[in-house]
Amino acid sequence: SQARIIPVFYDIQPGVLRHIEKGVYPEVFSDYEKKGRYLEKPKEWKEALQSVSFITGEEFHSDSENIVKAVRKEVERSNSKLNVAKYPVGLNKVVEDFERWVVRDFESQCELNKEGEKKAQM
Repeated sequence: SQARIIPVFYDIQPGVLRHIEKGVYPEVFSDYEKKGRYLEKPKEWKEALQSVSFITGEEFHSDSENIVKAVRKEVERSNSKLNVAKYPVGLNKVVEDFERWVVRDFESQCELNKEGEKKAQM
C-alpha cells in the first residue's frame, strides 16, 4: 500500500522548493556536504523537497496552533485504520531503530534549517 503524504509548508511557499537550486539552498547544501557527514542525505533531501512541493498541502506562516489543528483534521479524515496485533512481539527493536532514525534526521534537519537561516540573514 502507498503511504499518505500530508505536506505542511511552514514559513515557505511550495514553489520555492520546486526551484531549490536557487536562493540560499545551494550554498547551504554545499556547506553541509563539505562537512562530510551523511554524504547521501543532501541529495535525498533535495529530491524529497522538490517532489513534495508538487503535492497539495497546508501552508502556514507562523501560527503553530493552526498547524496542529490542520494535521489532526487531515489524519482524522483518513479512512485507513491500523491493524494492531493482539499480542505484538519483537517490536521494541523496530521502535528503537525508528526513534533513532527520526532523532538523527530531525537533528540534521534542524542543523540544515539553522544554516539556511544564517545564509538568508547575510
